[in-house]
Amino acid sequence: MKRLGLIVLLIVTMASALRAQINTDRVIQMGRTAIYYEDYVLAIQRFNLVIGMKNWLPEPYFYRGLAKFYLEDYKGAEMDCSQAIERNAYKFDYYYLRALCRCNQDRFDEAITDYRSAIRQNRVDRNCWYNLAASLLNTKRYDEADATLDTMLTLWPRDPQQMSMKAQVSLCKEDTVKAEEWTDKALEQDEYNGVALSLKASILLHRDSSAQAEQVFTKALVQRPRESNLYSGRAIARYNQNNLRGAMADYDQAIELDSLSYASHYNRGLLRAQVGEDNKAVEDFNFVLRLDPTDIIALYNRSLLLDNTGDYQGAIRDLSAVIREYPQFWAGYMQRAAIKRKIGDIAGAERDEFKVLKARMDASQGKLKRDTTRHTVKKDQRQLEDHARLISEEEAPQYADLARGKVQNRHTELTLVKRPRTDTPTEADMLFDQGEHYYILGDYVTAIDSYTEAIKMDDRHRESYYNRGIIYLLQDRIEEGLADLSKAGELGLYQAYNLIKRYSQKKN
Repeated sequence: MKRLGLIVLLIVTMASALRAQINTDRVIQMGRTAIYYEDYVLAIQRFNLVIGMKNWLPEPYFYRGLAKFYLEDYKGAEMDCSQAIERNAYKFDYYYLRALCRCNQDRFDEAITDYRSAIRQNRVDRNCWYNLAASLLNTKRYDEADATLDTMLTLWPRDPQQMSMKAQVSLCKEDTVKAEEWTDKALEQDEYNGVALSLKASILLHRDSSAQAEQVFTKALVQRPRESNLYSGRAIARYNQNNLRGAMADYDQAIELDSLSYASHYNRGLLRAQVGEDNKAVEDFNFVLRLDPTDIIALYNRSLLLDNTGDYQGAIRDLSAVIREYPQFWAGYMQRAAIKRKIGDIAGAERDEFKVLKARMDASQGKLKRDTTRHTVKKDQRQLEDHARLISEEEAPQYADLARGKVQNRHTELTLVKRPRTDTPTEADMLFDQGEHYYILGDYVTAIDSYTEAIKMDDRHRESYYNRGIIYLLQDRIEEGLADLSKAGELGLYQAYNLIKRYSQKKN
């Protein structure tokens, strides 16, 4: 009888184990379905359940990483991929996704290693080869990129994408002849290939063939109507042909498509200044200087415009900043002196004029020394006197990406969260409260220590991860901050993903 009872117990145990296996598979499938329908938070919840039950399985880590990737939590996704690889080091998808995560964090050398590992698992995935070549191009390893593309052309000899990237590599090597040859080969395979057309137009623009460049840009825009760089390029071609109205329309369209385009705002500001729209030009240069406050050329341009619009104090402010960077910019002193006279600051004007006069006297006597300050003009900038310039953005290689998630909130504030109040706070809760207290006092170091101790007490204390991540971000410790926010999001504080998106983009 006892033997029968043992057999029954064994059968019940086996049935329970089988049921757990079936449930695990079902939950994984539910998580994958949630990813398909772009409900990434629900997917993370599902895969958390599986990992809690069977943390030795690689698959739930990978899919949770994929959900985080779509939420633009690249750090968290990378860590999950690493967990998957620890459990199964022979899976193509795991290396490929981790490589994409590393590319999105501008860690191209590590991405290259992953792409090569992925290729060892699957030699015929074209996207992986293409991304490897693009990463090599991004790290300026042009010969390796060329060799990789040559290998691809033996596998896929008629692929215009690969030929277009060969053209990009040639352009980086400053070999425009070879670049045009590869562009033409790509267009022979596909005369409507947007990347090849864009490169062809850029080469023509570089050769001052503006009319032809405009035609090719227009043809490329038929294929890639949402590509802001193409509008910027065509604007330059139109400007060179004195079609100012057409150039302005293109810059407007480029900025509508990419409101953060530094080059488009800069060039439109110059164009607006040229046609007398000084106030609007100031708006563009305000935007440019918010993106890059160190752009001395933009600062000087804005000083000229502020002078024209009657904002004399603003013009003096900008000129003073330029002169601090370039103490021997004598034209700047004379311009500042003229503005000071307009506002009745005769003494200030005379001081500036005297500096210029003394410099001229020293020069005539051979006493003037060269400016030995550490400041140098950026490589892509001309001298300050030649301020009326046009610039264009280099087109980065396009990656074969998995991402399709949207950024929902780019303006999330860096504020700490409160923990749920309970009548019986745990030791971790009390340490959390202590961390909040030190944060309010401005003692970030002790606050971080308190949150760290809370996490040691309870490694699922999500509010501590979140708040410690916030303080890391406030200290510009972006990597550590993103890692903590990723963990907080994984544990259910889903507002962390808005901050992750914001700071991932800021970092990139």
